[in-house]
Amino acid sequence: MIELEKFQDHLNTIKQEDWEKLFIKLPEIESANSFGDEIESQQNEDRTFTFPYWNNSFIVDEVCSIINELQLAPNFDWNSWEEGRLILKRKDFDFTTLDTFTLCKFFTTIIRANRFIDGYLVYNFENGNVFKIISAIKQNQLV
Repeated sequence: MIELEKFQDHLNTIKQEDWEKLFIKLPEIESANSFGDEIESQQNEDRTFTFPYWNNSFIVDEVCSIINELQLAPNFDWNSWEEGRLILKRKDFDFTTLDTFTLCKFFTTIIRANRFIDGYLVYNFENGNVFKIISAIKQNQLV
């Protein structure tokens, strides 16, 4: 993960063909019927139980892989970013009002929060946040 102070310089080095790796996934995200399945708790042979967990769909894993490859999730104190948390809760928020730097901070927030709230990544695909974030980045890159 790239430190926030160096992140804008990193964004400036990403070529259009690299951005396209992410943008080409927009139709797949938009047409997906499901972004993951909740796997229920199960009892093992030794009478212990597994915890329930979310199994991401292929498109979720692909998009996360591209975000990782392009290093689009900067390292910052995402847990203290109150503004970002409030924006992600708003159904009507217009992500196109934000710059690419800020939009990428949402990738960090969503992906990192998923480690503590299993299913949060899938939830943000299902509610359209990830699609809106990528679409807004695409709009910024075409300007």
